Formats: sequence, structure tokens, C-alpha cells
Amino acid sequence: LAQARGTDSSRLQAPSPPARVGRCERAPRPAMSVSDLHSDIDGEVDHARVSPVKYVAVTGGTASGLGKGTATASIGVVLRSHGLRVAAVKIDPYFNIDAGTLNPFEHGEVYVLDDGGEVDLDLGDYERFLDASLTAGHSLTSGKIFDQVLKRERTGHYLGRAVRMLPAVTDAIQDWLVDVARRPVDS
Repeated sequence: LAQARGTDSSRLQAPSPPARVGRCERAPRPAMSVSDLHSDIDGEVDHARVSPVKYVAVTGGTASGLGKGTATASIGVVLRSHGLRVAAVKIDPYFNIDAGTLNPFEHGEVYVLDDGGEVDLDLGDYERFLDASLTAGHSLTSGKIFDQVLKRERTGHYLGRAVRMLPAVTDAIQDWLVDVARRPVDS
């Protein structure tokens, strides 16, 4: 390319890599199999031992009805066509435990999953597009997370420490997503 434009290619240099200030190295740990993970949402996952999972987030803030659910399902179809295993999770900021008590005129219709979970209609798109069987765990709401954190507190999970947003709530969200990502959903 440089010669085609009449430039002396011997003067072209690749940019130098940025200087590293420090480096943290850990001894490799064996990857966990799906059978090693907990089977319920209330347990904790050792994130360092879990084999790598890639996460794709489709966001849209507070704008509703833009097609984020359809776009998410479509991206999942493309990823599956390349041989990847795909699981979709819908995250809503509502304090409701599920979509069953939301006003359908404000939020839209409720989709009922095979396990009886009442979820956002987007999960129906995920199931149809991905030919997957999702569970109520694939619908995450703030209400579910706060409920889980409060149950953990009542059972002594935090060992008497004050329960705060950071790290209790953020850890609960991460644990939930890792657990759901590891569940087989293929029909």
C-alpha cells in the first residue's frame, strides 16, 4: 500500500506498544465443568475457576419499543450459526419480582415460560429465535436481586457485616448472570 502511493515503505513503522506499568499474573487454575457449578441462584460461584464465557450486552436506556429484544435475539441467531452456545437474559430495573404484576398498558404483555415464570415478552422472542427453552432465571429484575440479597442476609451469608450495594448487590448480579450463562438452554 505504501509503495502504491509512492511512499518509501522503509520509513513506515508500526506504532510502539504502550508501556506497561505493572502486571499481575496468577497461577492457572483448572476450569470448572457445568456439573461443578451450583444448581440454584442462591449459591456463590468461584469466578476465577469458571471457564471463559463471553457476554454481549444490548442496552437502550429508558427507551422502550425500539427493538432491543429482537436485535438481541437476532445477534444470538448469528452467534449460534457460528457454532457458539447462546443464552439470553433480559434485565429490567423494576422492583417487581416478575412481569406478572406489571401493567400491560405500560410494560406490554407477559410471556409465560415452560417453568411457569411470568416474564417480559422479549423472552418469547429469545426462545423462538434461538430455539431454546428458557427459565424464569433468564429474566432478571432489581426485585429478584434485592430479594436474593435480603435472603442471604437473613441466613447469615454476610457473617454479620453491613450489607451494602457494593459489593453485595453487584456480586449478586454477577453470580446470577454467571449461573444463568452456564445453564444449558438448547431444546
